[in-house]
Amino acid sequence: MKELTTYDRVLIARDKKRPQVSKYIEELFDDFIELKGDRLSGDDESILGGIAMFHGTPVTIIGQRKGKSLEESMRF
Repeated sequence: MKELTTYDRVLIARDKKRPQVSKYIEELFDDFIELKGDRLSGDDESILGGIAMFHGTPVTIIGQRKGKSLEESMRF
């Protein structure tokens, strides 16, 4: 198997067809509750975080949001 170059890894990470963090949450966890913002600077839409259940165990989830279009990427 060919080893990936640094450039190959960047291309894979930026591929618009990659699943979004919200899709992983939807498929893997139950009862997700999103937590937003803080008391000083508000909400950062590029980060998705919250609590959920994973096979009956409560877990904390933190993921990075990336847009699939130019408009979404500019928003995040």
